[in-house]
Amino acid sequence: MYRVLTPQGILLIATPHLGPFAFMDPLNFRVRFPKFYTKVFVKLSDRKQQESAIHKHYSVAMLKNIVTPFFKIKYISRGGFFLRPLGILLQALVDKGARLLKIQHIDLLLKCTYWLQKIDLLVDYGVISSDVEITCERAK
Repeated sequence: MYRVLTPQGILLIATPHLGPFAFMDPLNFRVRFPKFYTKVFVKLSDRKQQESAIHKHYSVAMLKNIVTPFFKIKYISRGGFFLRPLGILLQALVDKGARLLKIQHIDLLLKCTYWLQKIDLLVDYGVISSDVEITCERAK
């Protein structure tokens, strides 16, 4: 990243936050709660269960250690707490449920869940947030 950015170029890193509720990340349900995932999601879907590795969460300290040798941190934001994870879960349920029930127009429902997630990301929840974003500038 350092090599391809021009001096004073901006690097934006957005990743799941390693907070106290990281274990409840709905995108990791498949790995963390396989029985629940199979009963709820796979049975609602016409797709076969896919194998998936757990995705990693990062704390602010971990991200600082990664970027500070090469970049100057300009801004840190930790957003999303309740609506973001809930929105991801609702999106999956709406999508799979709509396919099961053969509902044609689910766009509005999906847009609502997306909108709720975006609003939640604007609120800085600090250490309990579900996402972290760091804006950095490449050193000269």
